[in-house]
Amino acid sequence: MTEVTPGGPAAKAGLRGDSNAAKLNSLSQSADPYALLKGNGDIIVGIDGKQVSSIEQLTQDINQDQPGQTVVLTVLRAGKTLHVRVTLGTWPSSQNP
Repeated sequence: MTEVTPGGPAAKAGLRGDSNAAKLNSLSQSADPYALLKGNGDIIVGIDGKQVSSIEQLTQDINQDQPGQTVVLTVLRAGKTLHVRVTLGTWPSSQNP
């Protein structure tokens, strides 16, 4: 994950974003954001036992569920696979798909 919203469902579930994600907003438009990221955030690879391979697919799967519903995300963290229960919230207005 690039960034976890403080107090949001991902943060409450203990998911971790990249430790350098906060610095992304200060980059110039021509800078490569991937050069800044450390790659130490959680990588979501599944939801409710289904494999996901893109953020678009994950977003589509989450949009089929309702706020308040609990899903199980499969994440890679430091080379280990974890299953994390997340209670869905509403999309922040700036990220409404």
